[in-house]
Amino acid sequence: MNQTYDIFRDLAETGPIWIEAVQGLDNAKARLTELLEAHPGNYFIFDPLAAKVIASAVRSAQMQAAVTLAGRSRQY
Repeated sequence: MNQTYDIFRDLAETGPIWIEAVQGLDNAKARLTELLEAHPGNYFIFDPLAAKVIASAVRSAQMQAAVTLAGRSRQY
């Protein structure tokens, strides 16, 4: 059974807002990449069972998205 992960967008003015829940970590990472392409900003994936952020990504309109997962960075 796939675990559910929550995707949030971190807004500097108001703090994090929940975007959606996604089944499976690979699907959550793929969705995070889609969100970054469509709406640049600060996003993170939250694991509700572990109660911690497990991946984060930042993308401005001028840069590629860098996604950090479990302490490792990878360009998407």
